[in-house]
Amino acid sequence: MWAYFKMEFIQFMSNKKNIAIYVILLFFSCYYGLVLAPAYDPIEKVDVSEIEARYLTNEEFLNNVVINDWTHPLTKFAASIYPEWNEYEKERLDAIKQDNLKNYAEATFKWYTYSDNIIFNWGGEILFYNPGYYTYGNDYARMDGHYAYLYSASRYTGYTEGESDLSVNVFEERTALQTLQRLLHSYLPLILIVSCMLFTVDVVLKDRRNTTLLQGLPLSDWRKLLVKGGVSLLGSLLAIIPLTVGLFIICIQMDSVMLNYLFRFIWLAKRYFQI
Repeated sequence: MWAYFKMEFIQFMSNKKNIAIYVILLFFSCYYGLVLAPAYDPIEKVDVSEIEARYLTNEEFLNNVVINDWTHPLTKFAASIYPEWNEYEKERLDAIKQDNLKNYAEATFKWYTYSDNIIFNWGGEILFYNPGYYTYGNDYARMDGHYAYLYSASRYTGYTEGESDLSVNVFEERTALQTLQRLLHSYLPLILIVSCMLFTVDVVLKDRRNTTLLQGLPLSDWRKLLVKGGVSLLGSLLAIIPLTVGLFIICIQMDSVMLNYLFRFIWLAKRYFQI
């Protein structure tokens, strides 16, 4: 049975169709890592100039506003919500300028929580989420912004509580693992399913070319089918290798944390095996 498995696996790996699929996967993986991944532009990103502009605008308003009996209700509303809002903005701005990413994560968590509470519950039609949610005539921009702010607040809470190294790429979800997570919620599962179908489409039908020869093997039909299934599964799992190349490229470009872990693993492996 083992000899039959090796024969099927060699035929699988030497099949021109299967080789072409691996090459195509490798090409798209490299293209994504070199072109598409660096061009990823998240709506929620670390933009110092934007934070500073918003902070200075609100601070200018608070320093010059006069509240009295004739003040417009919206002006009173703005004067009541901007002080705490600007406090978080100032904490974010100072932390990112000092490269204190832990403090930045904590202040940003507070900013997203407060912002969502004000905009969603009290903002009505006068306060809005990030303009990126209102593009292309999005009829659900308000809800998209609401859930995105809650998601961002949850992420930054994890950053403040975790012990992993932080970076701007981590905040903007550009690292290799975050890219993989994003792809798993996109079209990557479809690519893997189609690849598996193409790998297995002729694993049984090819035996029609050598019917007499294969009938002489001392194996039952269900054992042959079991071996073919194992070969197809192994071949499909090997499709992860060309896809991993793209993630490795992203590691080199953006994920310094993962790259450090990779170099550490290689160093440990060389030391253990005395390479």
